[in-house]
Amino acid sequence: MLHQESLINYEVYLGDNAERLLGTASAEFGDLEFLSTEIKGTGIGGSYENPVVGHIKAPEVTLNWRTLFTAPVRLLSPNARKLSLRAAIQRYDSGNGTLKILPVKIDVRARMKSSSLGKFEPGEQTETKTVLICDYLKITIDNVERFEYDCFNFVYKVYGDDLLADVRTALGL
Repeated sequence: MLHQESLINYEVYLGDNAERLLGTASAEFGDLEFLSTEIKGTGIGGSYENPVVGHIKAPEVTLNWRTLFTAPVRLLSPNARKLSLRAAIQRYDSGNGTLKILPVKIDVRARMKSSSLGKFEPGEQTETKTVLICDYLKITIDNVERFEYDCFNFVYKVYGDDLLADVRTALGL
């Protein structure tokens, strides 16, 4: 049996040329939250929330930097940027006692929402922070696409199941 143990390390890359962004201390991903409507009326004893298929609130990714330098300043542009976050996950196979490495990659197209330049204190990290809003998000685990969301092209796929295919057809897209 395989047990997911920990994230060994990760790297962040910018753009189609996969330029490595050095200096991130951590990356945090916000919640994926469906847009929903409250359903109530005749035949319903109360109300319930109805998640709208394939429609989610804009996902966020926060990059926490060790220091203020050129990479976080470049992300201050209001133009969308492509980022790729690549990680190595350590897994333990308890059946044969061996460790395995699982590649995980998250690709986003995102624009700057906010930035904290941090603080200047001798001998300390500046704790600079960049918050980005994503209109595209794809998760690849063990070299297999597991999730894809594209706000502008009506794409919402989970394990290959294209949940908005019928919506695109209905809309003539």
